Amino acid sequence: MSAPPPATIARTLTDSERGYFYASNLAFAVFGFAAAIATQPLWTRAARGSQVAGYMRAQGLDARGPFWFTVMLIVLPLIVAVATRRVSAILATAETQPWARVTTWAACAGSVWLAVISPDLGYVIAPVVLFVPIAVLFRTREAAFTTDDVVLLPALLVVYFALLDLTDAD
Repeated sequence: MSAPPPATIARTLTDSERGYFYASNLAFAVFGFAAAIATQPLWTRAARGSQVAGYMRAQGLDARGPFWFTVMLIVLPLIVAVATRRVSAILATAETQPWARVTTWAACAGSVWLAVISPDLGYVIAPVVLFVPIAVLFRTREAAFTTDDVVLLPALLVVYFALLDLTDAD
């Protein structure tokens, strides 16, 4: 199923679908904010010789870095939210199972946590790049989760922390 053009998305959805659409769009904007946080090391660089004297130059840093970081914090969530409107519309449809929406929202929220503990762009975008396409692809499949599946969460955390220890992440 293909999503309608972005201009008509809000008009073609029911009230409950519209709520899911806006929630998904907000989750993707939060992911854009996390990606913007992860760009901070890109803006931290040595001061140029022609830079005007000031606090940042005294610290040996380029004074333009905080400005561009702030621009990224404002612009990137907007760009990501607009770019993912079709995905939000697909996730908002009635045939989409709740687990697909929750997986997408959790991946976006998890990226914020990763951006705060380690501003590495690869780690920040990994949950969304890995889990959202799978959730969108299998969104109509009914997942029969049971209480026995709860044991998978600690196992997933153990594997995640083991991988984190094996890599150079902070």
